[in-house]
This record gives sequence, C-alpha cells and structure tokens, in this order.
Amino acid sequence: MKSLYKYNNKLSILSSRKQYTKYFCYKPCLYFVLIFFIFLLVSSLSWVFANENIIRYGVSSSGRKASIALVSQGHDIITDKVLLSMVTSVNSNSIGSLSVFSGFSYGESKYKTDSRINVNATSSLIGLAKGINFKFGRLTTGALFEYGDSNYDTFNSFDGFASVEGKGSAKYAGGGLLGYFDFKNNFYSEFSGRCGSTRTDLMHSSAKYDYSALYFGVHLGCGYTYKIDDGLGLNVYGKYIFAHLNGREVDLSEKDLIKFTDTDSQRIQIGTRLSYNVYELFNFYGGGAYEYEFNGAVGITDVNINATSLKGNSGIGELGVTGNLDKFFIDLGLQRYTGSREGFVGMLKISFAFLNCLEQFIGFSIEKFENEKIGRFNEVFAMSKKDCFNKSLNIIKNLKARVVHKSFKRGCIVAFDFAKSFDYCLDSTEAAVFITEMGINDIKVEIISNNSLLAKMLSVKFFEMLKS
Repeated sequence: MKSLYKYNNKLSILSSRKQYTKYFCYKPCLYFVLIFFIFLLVSSLSWVFANENIIRYGVSSSGRKASIALVSQGHDIITDKVLLSMVTSVNSNSIGSLSVFSGFSYGESKYKTDSRINVNATSSLIGLAKGINFKFGRLTTGALFEYGDSNYDTFNSFDGFASVEGKGSAKYAGGGLLGYFDFKNNFYSEFSGRCGSTRTDLMHSSAKYDYSALYFGVHLGCGYTYKIDDGLGLNVYGKYIFAHLNGREVDLSEKDLIKFTDTDSQRIQIGTRLSYNVYELFNFYGGGAYEYEFNGAVGITDVNINATSLKGNSGIGELGVTGNLDKFFIDLGLQRYTGSREGFVGMLKISFAFLNCLEQFIGFSIEKFENEKIGRFNEVFAMSKKDCFNKSLNIIKNLKARVVHKSFKRGCIVAFDFAKSFDYCLDSTEAAVFITEMGINDIKVEIISNNSLLAKMLSVKFFEMLKS
C-alpha cells in the first residue's frame, strides 16, 4: 500500500507540473498572437485612414492648382495679343482720342508636373486706351475689365492606390491697368497689373468644395524691334509674369476644414517673333519662345503632404495674321505649348480694336484744315488720283509720321507725329494732304497745317518726293 501511495503521489505531482507548464506556456502565446493581430488591424486601419486623407488633400490641392493656372493664363492674352492691338489702334488715332480694345482667347492646357491637370479655359477682356507723347518716346496706356472661365480635370497617383481623378471649374473676374512705352530707338517696354476675385469648385467622392479668393498679378517686359527689309521685321523680347492667389480656409466636408496657403506663380518668357507686312493691310507672323515656371506650389497649413506645383520648362510656338482694315484691327493667332505645359493654349485667339468710335458714326472733321488761310501750299502733278494717293501714304510713312484718317473718295489724308522729321513742331501737330482731280491725269495736291511753318517745310519735302 505504501508503495502504491508513493507511486500515485508521484503521478499526481507529475500531472500538476504538466498543467502548470500548459498554463504558463500556451496562454501567453495565445495572448501574443491575439495582440499581434489587433496590432495589424489597427495599423491597417490607420494606414487606410491616413491614405484616405492624403487622397482627399491631394485632390483638393490639384483643384487649387487649376485655379492659379487659370489666373496666370489670364496674363497671356494681354502680353501676346491685346497690348500690340491696343498700341496699333492708338497710334492710328489723333493725340488725346480714346480707343476701345478687346480680346478673346480659348485654350486647352495639360500641366504634366507632379500631378497632372487638364484645363480648358476661355479669357476675355475689354478696355479703353490713350496715347501720350514724351520727348524720348510715346506711352500708350489703358484700363481694362477681364473675365475668365474654365473646366478642369485632375489626375493624382498615390502609392498603393489606383489613379485618382477629380473635376471642377474655376473662373475669375477683375480689372487692371496696362501700358506700352515705345522708345525712339526701337526699344520698347510693357507692363500690366490686374486684380479681382476667383471662384473655384471641386467634385470628388472624398473632397468637395466651392470657395472664392482674391487674386492679383503683374507683368513686366521689354524688347527690341528690328527692320530687316521692306515689310520684314524681327521682334526680340523678354517677359516676367507674376500671379498671386490669396490663402483661404475651405470646408471639404462636415468638421473637416483645411486652409490653403498663399499660392504664387512666377514665369519668365524669352522669345523672338518674325513678321512680314503685305500691302500695309495684313501682317503675317511666326515665332518661338522658352518659358520657365518657377513656382505655382499649392500648400495646406498643418498638413504633411508634398506640395503640388506648376514648376517646369515649356516651349512655345506661334503663327498668326493681323489685319488693318480701315481703323479696324483683327489678330488671329495660334500657339502651341510643349513640355511641362502642353497643348494648344490659345487654340483660337482673337483681338481687335475700334478707333475713334464716335468718328466711325459722325465722320472725321476736316473743317480746321479747310478754314486754314496761311498754312496751306499746293502744286499740280501729272498723275492719276490713285497713284498720288498711294504715293502720299508711302511718303508719310517714310517721314515716320502716323496716319490718323484717310479717305480715297474724299481725297484726304490726315497725319501727325512729324516731329521725327521736323524740329519745329510737336508730336501732336497734324497736317493734311488734299488730292483734287483737275482733269485727266492732272492732280492738285495741297499740304495744309495750322502750324504754318510745318506746312511750308513739309510741302517742300513732300512735293520733292512726289516728283521723284
């Protein structure tokens, strides 16, 4: 019995040890596995939520990027088309008179930087301009109202996710001032300043917003025009274009507010344009330029994501034609962008100007020349009226004066800015050429000006050139 007791006791002790080992070895392993799976679950959910925020903020930034791109593009219609149209119209007007100018453009752009956006945009403007003469050149300045509208698509890529797409619209409205100074040595400078308000909306499953923000922008440029041959000219230029969009707090969804920081776009353009004039009516041009965008970065306060931007290099090619149709100017142009900014920005770009609008309806007044008694000189020439009229226009051009009014039917040409060829008059002093048919191939030409000294000296030079 005693042996059996000892044996059973040992057996009991052995069984207790096995239970002890099972309790203290297998239970911790079970807890460890359970904790590990909980950790994996929490980590996975945190990763999903964190990446969902990255997607939301990334798509939101792309919408903001489309907005600053539109505002910056608004400067292109001014620098590429409207300034030249405005200057041409004002130069054909008499001193002190106002000209109306306007412009319209449509373009499709793809910004292929860190996140891609496609922007289809229209821009339009209308304004008034006036010319002012100085001793060392001529200033053309104007004021404008502008409006732009666009639709955009965004394409974002994130690690571990398929491409994320969004879409929305952006628009702007505002006003500005612009100017162009033409120096007498073929150099010129240009400037513009704009300000207004933008409105941007975005539609995406993870982010939606609709907000307004203030914008402003400036541009500075300079260039040199060179006459290669009769009708053939070269223009070399450089421009700096700056656009700013104010920061704004935006509500993406309930209790999810973000704040965009201020966004700036800074571009430079260096290029050249070759033009060929045909019969003083049409001007065909083509050119190329290099553009670099320094910034355009979109940031969000207290959000740790890489800022998307417009930064990159682009090349620009252009072709177009301008028409000068009796005080009506039209400019049709096509621009092609390649590089970081790609597409037909300005697929159809038109600018036109109306000169002395009132005169278009009531007629140009020549009464002051008809009543002039002292400052008038005449001579008879043996040529046709048509030949005399065309030759008179060429003489005025060679004298570096500008025609403000011409009428073949009335046989009248009025011009100003004779100070480049004659020292004793102001730039604003006008002179008129009257052509009267006296018989078959007999033409009387009269030179008339309220400045009698100008009339006398101009008539001597003018009649000499008509005889040659």
